[in-house]
Parts: sequence; structure tokens; C-alpha cells
Amino acid sequence: MRKRVLLAHLDPEVEAALDQVLANQPMEVEHTGIEAGLIDWHCYDVVFCSPKLAEIASIVRSSSGGNKKPVVIAASRIPETREWLDVLEAGANDYCAAPFEKSQINSILHACACV
Repeated sequence: MRKRVLLAHLDPEVEAALDQVLANQPMEVEHTGIEAGLIDWHCYDVVFCSPKLAEIASIVRSSSGGNKKPVVIAASRIPETREWLDVLEAGANDYCAAPFEKSQINSILHACACV
């Protein structure tokens, strides 16, 4: 079964780089430009979002709709240790920064039991 992946509110460069890495994966990748509150987070297996939206992980986990909880991964253009710690404290499952490599993304997805 193909995993559903959402690229939500990412910097355009980050989104393009992740799109390229995820292109040959057995995943259905979707993009959103909608406001974060209007997304049905539960219909996705993995959500890559801006570090500024990492708190959606705790919102999704505490919401009552559906049993399925997506893995939330904050993705950034530039790696920053403080940002990495902040997103984990906010509830994200993981953090990654460009340049994205297939092995890096696969490791994160495996660690989060997404693949």
C-alpha cells in the first residue's frame, strides 16, 4: 500500500528538493498551500512541514478525529541545532535539512516506521 505524504507550507526550495528525493518512492506525494487549520491531517501517513509548523504534531495527536496519526517531520533549508531541538520539543517526530539525500530521508522514514 502506498503511503500518503503531504508537503505542507514548505519553503519552495525545500519542497522542490524533497519532491525530487521522494519522486521514485512508493508514495503518493501531495502539496498544500492551504492554511494549516484546514488540512485533514489524519488522511496522511507522513507530513513534511516548515519548522514553524512543527506544533501541528501535538495538535494532530490530541485531536479527536480518527485513529491514524501522521508522522510529522520538520524540513528546513539550513540546518540549525536550536531549530532541531525546538521542533522536537514542539512534538515533531524528526527534523531534516537540505541538502536532502535519498538515504537520509529513507533513514528518517524507517526510524519513524513509515516505510
